[in-house]
Amino acid sequence: SGLFGAVFFLGVDSFALLFGVFGGVILTGLMMASFVRKAGIYTVPSFFEVRYRSRFIGVIAGLCVMLPTGLFALAELSIIKIVGPMILGVSAEISLVVIFVVAMLIILPGGVRSMGWAQCGLAIVVVLGLIIPLVIVSMQLTNLPIAQLTYGSLIDDIEAFKSVRSVAEVNAHEVWSGLFLDEKHAVKLPFLTGEAGLGAASKFSLMVIIALGIASMPALVMRAGVTSGVFQARKSYAWGAALIGLLILTLPAYGIFLRYMIFNPEMKIVLSNLPEWISVLDGAGFFQVSDLNGDGEILAEEILLSRDGAFVSFPFMVGLNGTMQSLCFATIMAAALASFCARVMTFGKLFAFDLNIRKSEIESDVGGQAVMIWT
Repeated sequence: SGLFGAVFFLGVDSFALLFGVFGGVILTGLMMASFVRKAGIYTVPSFFEVRYRSRFIGVIAGLCVMLPTGLFALAELSIIKIVGPMILGVSAEISLVVIFVVAMLIILPGGVRSMGWAQCGLAIVVVLGLIIPLVIVSMQLTNLPIAQLTYGSLIDDIEAFKSVRSVAEVNAHEVWSGLFLDEKHAVKLPFLTGEAGLGAASKFSLMVIIALGIASMPALVMRAGVTSGVFQARKSYAWGAALIGLLILTLPAYGIFLRYMIFNPEMKIVLSNLPEWISVLDGAGFFQVSDLNGDGEILAEEILLSRDGAFVSFPFMVGLNGTMQSLCFATIMAAALASFCARVMTFGKLFAFDLNIRKSEIESDVGGQAVMIWT
């Protein structure tokens, strides 16, 4: 949802984030998977420990990994806390308990392998949840089902809508800061902002930083250790890159369609008869409307969305029925659950292998394998 929020608010300036994630998965497959698999280990700290034959280096690397892993886990729990009540029909606290129990049922039977199979199923839910609503909306707006190839035809219409509705533009750097703080603000930047937002050097630097960060993610590297060989390890990351590629092609279409519905003059939200879903999203902190000019109607510049609220608002704004709304929420829930399981497993590996002070000395054959990697 965070990536979609960036695409929605920033347009093409956010593509550096998407390409960074895509490049990070490719880097993991090319530069990390083979070495981790040959060493027969699961985490980067363990690899450093084996490679340099130093318990101290492994512990320090494990401590460095804990903070970002914990922050990721908290971010996923916050998403589950918000979306959970919409899916399960219970309070946010009970939703967290239910998801935690489900995560344990996924992880405990078989560790990384059982988590991997469960995540395959969750990935199918995510793909279907992204594609099916998009096809429906694409048929409504463009009369064609392949939204990834046709959404560009609406960009000129959106710009024409903005000129009619007198939407003032803002500085792109203000929007960037608002995304990091998850503040609610209106959509005012053109989708094709380009160099007006970030320079080419800044975009390239951002892409490289994101790619290196993704490539070193413990939850991503861990998957190489459970494959049957180096080729299979790299093949699994190739499938992951294909999934991320589909995401990169899909998110801009979602962003354009949501922009189209917000700026379309035919879509009017009357202040005296606000839809119920606005109150729901407002209560969750995602959505806010205010009649700034006092005309009784809510215009585009009077609709305030948060970064994570953009995707949650999509099924309501485009008029999807209850089934499709539930599918969109299930997509968010499935992605958050899969990611949360990976963070829990990462913590388990850290405490069991990397930060375990009672861990025995590294076996000579494992050390020999690690040395052979570099010969």
